[in-house]
Amino acid sequence: MKISTSSTGFILDGFPRCPDEAQFLGEHGFFPDAAVIIQVDDQDISERLLPSQMEKWKQKQKKKL
Repeated sequence: MKISTSSTGFILDGFPRCPDEAQFLGEHGFFPDAAVIIQVDDQDISERLLPSQMEKWKQKQKKKL
């Protein structure tokens, strides 16, 4: 993947979260070219993230002992 250094774009992750934030963007002339919404089941997230987080926690506990 090539990233252009001349780009003037940006990514907003989780923003705007409320109507006031959306209004602020509009008032300042920030209009998105695209919006991506990713919907994931909570169970899928837990199955992917929990094992690695548990392993990190176990390693920290071993160091403490």
